Amino acid sequence: NPPPRSAQCLSLVEKGGQRTMRTYLGASLKMGASHFDEHVERLAFEGGRGGDDANAKSSITPSGSTLLHVEGYTLYRPELARTAMAAAKRRGALVSLDLASFEVVRNCRAPLVSLLEDGLVDLLFCNEDEAAELLGETRAPDAFAREDAGRAMEWMLRYVQVATVSLGARGCVTRDRRGDRGLSPGARVSVVDTTGAGDSFTAAFLWAYLRKGSLQACCACGCAVGTAVVQVLGAELTGGRWGELLD
Repeated sequence: NPPPRSAQCLSLVEKGGQRTMRTYLGASLKMGASHFDEHVERLAFEGGRGGDDANAKSSITPSGSTLLHVEGYTLYRPELARTAMAAAKRRGALVSLDLASFEVVRNCRAPLVSLLEDGLVDLLFCNEDEAAELLGETRAPDAFAREDAGRAMEWMLRYVQVATVSLGARGCVTRDRRGDRGLSPGARVSVVDTTGAGDSFTAAFLWAYLRKGSLQACCACGCAVGTAVVQVLGAELTGGRWGELLD
């Protein structure tokens, strides 16, 4: 049999920017804990070059990683998630987890709680749907109030250092175990495509966090980038737009 192809995802975007995704998981279905071996661990957390050849020309990563970000769908491969997270913790790196979908929370609650109870996650991200599922509730996203987000963050902070709930067009809220807080309102913009908005928010939040930004600054960065992404078709911003955001 031919080897499986690389994973692909088709994003169907409606008028108004909402999207539906149809995914072909391909080779990723074959991934397991054994794929995150000592060689991958060294490359990820020590930096270095690909392969055993010291003269290899292509650098995989120039320096060791200080944070491992895990996508929630990895919870469908719980041993892979655990192996990668444990490796990060051994290397002194932070671990962040984005819950990805309320269905992930519903279907993978046991492995999720197990990872949290074992202290393998430092920063936890979710949206309104995922937060409601954590609380065992079902409601429309626009009916999920900031008070509800507060209850969800209290639940999350039983296990992690930083809890963040994104509220779509209403912005986001975050809190840590020390009691520090951050809040950023949403901005009224013309939405073209919401594909990648959540991932972009999380990436920008973590960018600020790793640079010792306050939780308020992290929220502001996350919302600024997420807002920029929904105004373009696709999930990529131009170099010029990134320059504007950095300014």
